[in-house]
Amino acid sequence: MDLSVPMQTGRAIRGTIAFEGTAERPSAATLLSTGIVPQPADGRDMGGFAPARIEENLMFTTVGLPPGRYLISLLPVLRGWHLKSVAASGRESRDAGVEVTGAEDVQVTVTLVDELALLSGAVVGAVTIPPEASVYLFTAEKSMWNASGLHRDRFREARPPRSGSFAFEQLRSGEYFLAAAVLKRPDLWRLPESLDDLARFGVKVTIGDRESAVRSIPLRRQ
Repeated sequence: MDLSVPMQTGRAIRGTIAFEGTAERPSAATLLSTGIVPQPADGRDMGGFAPARIEENLMFTTVGLPPGRYLISLLPVLRGWHLKSVAASGRESRDAGVEVTGAEDVQVTVTLVDELALLSGAVVGAVTIPPEASVYLFTAEKSMWNASGLHRDRFREARPPRSGSFAFEQLRSGEYFLAAAVLKRPDLWRLPESLDDLARFGVKVTIGDRESAVRSIPLRRQ
């Protein structure tokens, strides 16, 4: 009796690159040397997948992928352009990942923008800011806290000078927590329990597309 199970054929992510902004578009040669890289959204090590080449018509097709959710990135990053969104079937999937079910190939639109948002401000409530103080900015979406390594652009740290000024450039739109603190273990600030503590006394900030926002925040010692 034949008990063999047929292998499931992986489905590809097929897509188109769209540009928003007035900056000079990358040349065809630059695009051909840039790859679209799918990465498991749950952080699983699947050995890596070959990057999909961006063709002259701005289209790409990944290799066949096992069912699951995949984050999309560009490698190398296109100078002057930033990944804004990954839309699959009209649904934003940049942070949650593009879902591949194995039923059929997935169609996506990857949008790049030449300018993102800026958040600047100052730490207040102290005559001078101690050198061990940091300003932390991180997504308010708690589902990303366990996978901060996969969403590095949503977790930022800045060391303000004695004047307390700070700035976070090239931010994606969304809701963030902003906090200034002197932590006992600053190396562990990205752990979910540390983020939860920072969020309790931090300020929630909503950042819009291409917005330049200014906020002042107090300093807290742990």
